Amino acid sequence: MEKESLLPYIAGMVESSGSITFRKDKRTKNSVYPVITIRSYGSENLKSIKEIFGGSIIKKGSRWEIVLSHRKAYNLLKNIYSFLIIKKEEADLVFELYSDRFTKKYEPERKRKIVKKMLKLKSFRLKSIKNGESSVLRWLEEIDGNP
Repeated sequence: MEKESLLPYIAGMVESSGSITFRKDKRTKNSVYPVITIRSYGSENLKSIKEIFGGSIIKKGSRWEIVLSHRKAYNLLKNIYSFLIIKKEEADLVFELYSDRFTKKYEPERKRKIVKKMLKLKSFRLKSIKNGESSVLRWLEEIDGNP
């Protein structure tokens, strides 16, 4: 199947069984990156996404998931944006993250504001945030003491 004909389908998967979130970059203390996770009971449709946009396919119990991060997540959202309805605001925040960059001094503050906007969205599910070292909640606490 051609990429263009799959885009509405992929957008539907992101809307229904996917999540768009941020994770803390373990390599730095001041950075976060976007992550898209799409879950499915079959792996064939996820393989199509991987062929077009990249990412990693993982089996978790009886389900499969594909994870795209950084520029791969950004590129996927750029391609499916016009088909998104519910998760359009999350996509906007990913685009904002990749928009104008500030000096190193102000970049962490800009990213912190974007993550806080994501946490306030009605469509955002808190359970889609990863726990542990990559937790953006932990990252926010480290920066300013409260999420």
